[in-house]
Amino acid sequence: MVVSRYYKLGRGKGDKDIELIHKPLYWRSIMTNDQYRIEAAMPSSAVDFFLNVCKLFKPPYSLLYELKIPHGAERAGRFQSPFFEWDVLEDFLRRNSTYLNGDGRFDLWLSAPNEDAQLVWDNHNIL
Repeated sequence: MVVSRYYKLGRGKGDKDIELIHKPLYWRSIMTNDQYRIEAAMPSSAVDFFLNVCKLFKPPYSLLYELKIPHGAERAGRFQSPFFEWDVLEDFLRRNSTYLNGDGRFDLWLSAPNEDAQLVWDNHNIL
């Protein structure tokens, strides 16, 4: 498989690298405790999509970045932020949007404790 530096999901076809883009779909998944969760396939501009969903929850927020597949001397691990307000979340995601939209080695968890909510952006662009 050809690995792209320009987008998160792709596949090799001959000597070309082709971006895979999810159609904007959502579905309901039943969990083991008979509760359900909503899952959504995000487009290639996932930061904008993620931010729009984050707006549904009241601050404060916390992020957990889980690096699943390290490169070189990096180590897999989890990195959690302290709690912060909306402007910090938006600034962080927009400043790092090129990396977040293009790298497929991480999951990003948003916690909004006032809403008793978690939002997970996985490494396959599923929310």
